Amino acid sequence: MSQEPSTSERREVGGLEEDAEEAYDPYEHRSQEKLVSDAGSWVNLVKSAAGTGLFAIPNAFACVGMLVGVVGTVVVGVLITVAVQFLVQIHYELCMRQKKPVLAYDEVCEVAFSTGALKSKVDPDVMVLVP
Repeated sequence: MSQEPSTSERREVGGLEEDAEEAYDPYEHRSQEKLVSDAGSWVNLVKSAAGTGLFAIPNAFACVGMLVGVVGTVVVGVLITVAVQFLVQIHYELCMRQKKPVLAYDEVCEVAFSTGALKSKVDPDVMVLVP
């Protein structure tokens, strides 16, 4: 006796339970047009990493020493990597909730503060302005 899956099947996505038939994948609805080339992305990464940090790192190492400087640089690098991964996961979940293919950074902040746990305590319009 075979059992067919029910139409009210539910699945858990990013800590949220959703109907399987209503699941929305933002990646399927995005345009495939590349807005920035690989070279442009690389140049942007080098500019941001080599901006003021290039001039500040030697002074920071001179103030704290080589060992603390290297360890601190590694720790800060790991923290930044984790924060960016967390931001990307939040962006994906909010795109699924809003059923939009992409959200800008300020839209991510506004949606997170207007639909999340702090929605009654924080004004989303004000939080968009906080750097």
